[in-house]
Amino acid sequence: MYAIMRRLFIIIPLLSSISVFCQYNFYFGNIHSHTSYSDGNKDSATTGYNNPGGDYNYAKGSYHMDYLGIAEHNHYSSNNNPGMHVAHYPMGLYQADTANHTGSFVAMFGMEWGTISQGGHVVVYGVPQLIGWESGSGGWGPTNNYDIFCTKGDFTSFWPIVKNYPTAFCTLAHTQTNDYENLLDGAAYNAKTDSVIKGLAIRSGNAMSTTTNYTDPPATLYESKFLKALALGYHLGPTIDHDNHYTTFGRTNKGRTVVLATALNRDSIMAAYKAIRFYASDDWNAQVNFTINGKVMGNFITTGNSSISRCTGRSQRQYQQDRNILRQPRQRKQCHPLNFQYRQYIAELCAYHNHKHQLLLLCKDHPGRWRHHLDITDLDQPGCSSGSAGAYKIYRPATGRSDQIKLGN
Repeated sequence: MYAIMRRLFIIIPLLSSISVFCQYNFYFGNIHSHTSYSDGNKDSATTGYNNPGGDYNYAKGSYHMDYLGIAEHNHYSSNNNPGMHVAHYPMGLYQADTANHTGSFVAMFGMEWGTISQGGHVVVYGVPQLIGWESGSGGWGPTNNYDIFCTKGDFTSFWPIVKNYPTAFCTLAHTQTNDYENLLDGAAYNAKTDSVIKGLAIRSGNAMSTTTNYTDPPATLYESKFLKALALGYHLGPTIDHDNHYTTFGRTNKGRTVVLATALNRDSIMAAYKAIRFYASDDWNAQVNFTINGKVMGNFITTGNSSISRCTGRSQRQYQQDRNILRQPRQRKQCHPLNFQYRQYIAELCAYHNHKHQLLLLCKDHPGRWRHHLDITDLDQPGCSSGSAGAYKIYRPATGRSDQIKLGN
C-alpha cells in the first residue's frame, strides 16, 4: 500500500457552497474538547457554562463549527483533575443527543482514554459505556468508576475493546515518543490496531487558551508523528484538536478538522471519520478535494497508470467577523486535472521498501493545510525513474530521502 497525501496552497472560490464533486459535503469542526464533567469549563464560575449541553449550545454560536465532539477524560484522580465520574458518561451521551440537530449541528460525546504518564491519550467515539480502571471506592464514589474494565496503560487490551463496536473509532492525541506501548517507536505494525485508529492530531491545543475571538496562532505541530505513523504502515488521517479546557469551543483560532460526509448528521460524520474522509486545515474556509481516478480519500484502489486531479476552494459560508451572518463571495469554479503519471515514482520508492513504501505528496509553499492520502496498490511495477525539479516534494519517511517533482496541467 502507498499512502498519498497532498498539502495544497491555492485557494479558489467554488460555485457550489459546500459540494464536493457529487456525493460529499465539507463540514468543519473539532472532536477533542472537555467540559466540567472532567477537567474542562475551568472558567465556569464566570461564564456559567458547566456541562456538555450548555457547551454544545455555545459551540453552535461559533464561526464555522458544524460539529463538536466532547471527549471527557475517562478517570477521576481528583476533582476537576480530571474528575470524571462513571455516571457522567450516560449523562453526556444524553445531552449530545439533545443538542444534536440534523442539518444544522452535530453533537458527539466520547472519552479521552489513558494518562500521559502511562502511555498517552486516545480520543474515542462510538463506545456506549465508559472504559476505565478505577475499582472499588474512592474519590469518585463508592463503586467502580467504569462500565468496562481495562488496566491503565494496557493498550494491547484497549484496542480490541473499541473494535468490538462497529461504528467506534480512535484518534491519537498530542502523541509523544513511546506512547501507546511504543506504537510508533519500535512495536511491530498491527493490522487490527490499524483498523481502529483513524486519525492522529497533527496540531493540538492550545489546551489552556482563554481566547474567544479566533486570534490564537496555529497550535503545536505533531507532523513528525503523523509521518512516522504513515511510514510504519498505519492508515490514518490528520486532525486538528482544540483540546480546550476553558469555555472556548471553536473560538481560539481558525483551525478545524474538515470532514467529507454525505449529510450533516451524526451517522454521516461518524462514518466519515471511520472511513478516514477528513483533513486538517488552519483555514476554516478551505475546501480541498484531491482524487486519483475520481476516487476521494479513504479509498483503496489498484492502479498502475493514473491521473491525479485537485480542486481547492473557499466555502460560501464565510462569516463576516462582526456579525454572525452569511455572505456570498464571488462565484467562480476552477478545477485542474494534473494528469500526472506518478507510476515511475511509486516504482522508485518500492525499491527502498519491498513494494510497501509510503508515498507522501506535500506542497512546500503552504504550512497550513494537510490533505489525507489515498492508498494505492500498483500491481505492474515499471522501472525506476527519478523525479524532475518542480514545486512539489516526494518524501520517503522510512529513508528520509526526498525528491522534487513537478505536477503539470
